[in-house]
Amino acid sequence: MKSCAIVATHHKTGTVWMSSTFQRICKVRKIRFCRIDRSEPVEKMDYSVPTVFFSFHSNFDGFPELQSNKYPVFHLIRDPRDVLISGMYYHRKAKEKWLFDSKIEFGTMGYQEKLNSFATERDRLQFELDNSTTKTTSAMLRWNYSQSRSFECKYENLIQDSEGELFAKACIHLGFGPRELVRCKGGFLRNSIFAKKPRLKGKITHVRSGHAQQWRSVFDKTLAKSFEERFPGGLVKLGYEKDASWIEQLPDTNERLDEMTP
Repeated sequence: MKSCAIVATHHKTGTVWMSSTFQRICKVRKIRFCRIDRSEPVEKMDYSVPTVFFSFHSNFDGFPELQSNKYPVFHLIRDPRDVLISGMYYHRKAKEKWLFDSKIEFGTMGYQEKLNSFATERDRLQFELDNSTTKTTSAMLRWNYSQSRSFECKYENLIQDSEGELFAKACIHLGFGPRELVRCKGGFLRNSIFAKKPRLKGKITHVRSGHAQQWRSVFDKTLAKSFEERFPGGLVKLGYEKDASWIEQLPDTNERLDEMTP
């Protein structure tokens, strides 16, 4: 690798998976790995070559050099309906600091406490939809998908990449050389969620389910209409639906969503 490159993901779209994978690749290849935190813009960033810049939120505000179309990008998204489900279950038990910060809009409760205060899955999913999922999905919808420098990839395709061929194409786009691809594919396959023994050093424990289309067994028309009202046409723009007819394929009600659960 003879240049800088950017890896951009979103919350609950395989961020830990990709971060661990690229950190391992960079360590083996002696390439600098730099995490970009959107909350801490740096005026004098070190852009020495080679470097892989990684953003968990695909947000490069404060880093004009990374917005200059100068560097190749690998951008990963996921079906927002599965982001909603994955995020809700994750946020109920996760230990991330922001989940415990008191919020005036939550009656001084933290995000996790407020989420867990709801008695039904429907109410918890609606809360998640109104908050974290809205931020994540809005970020995916704001992304410029027409830029030639970006290798666009869906999480759903990557989890089926059992031979590492799709990931290798992404690495070629980022500038990894032919001799480096063996290491890239090896690191991807060892860290993959479909591997028999993922080498994520315990980080994989936050994954409840890596399967695609979890929403089909959870959503009913009521939840689906709420989702579509918040992001009209969003699933079409992201390439997950051709129109809103997916809603009519769902049951009128998923009774399990309204059961009282701890």
